[in-house]
Amino acid sequence: MNTLVTIILVCAALIVVIAGLHLFVTGLLVRNQAVRPPLGLYLRDIPVGSHAWNAGHQAVWVLLFMGGVLGTAQGIAVITMAFMHSAGSTSTSLIFLVMGALTVAVLGWNARAGATQVALATIEEDQSSTGEA
Repeated sequence: MNTLVTIILVCAALIVVIAGLHLFVTGLLVRNQAVRPPLGLYLRDIPVGSHAWNAGHQAVWVLLFMGGVLGTAQGIAVITMAFMHSAGSTSTSLIFLVMGALTVAVLGWNARAGATQVALATIEEDQSSTGEA
């Protein structure tokens, strides 16, 4: 593996690691009920920091945590393999890189979609309970 390929793989893997760490830290903070707006997910039509926003995050903390762990581990594996210089390490690194990026993207997207659904359901529930009272 030549130097340019190594540099490209390491830079791409660092992006996957950073994205994975973002999901990981967000998942941990949500689990401990300490998430604040810069780290939380953007949920369309849901006010940031509201009760519904927090309920949506609480519902999907496992997806955030899992995506963070898997993405970070795969990014670290790519960085490690980039410096091994063994036969087949380039193709294996590319597979890990693509799978890490897909893992972070898909689990992040699913977490956002699930959190939005739970937040909207929470808003509806709050509105119906205040309407009955």
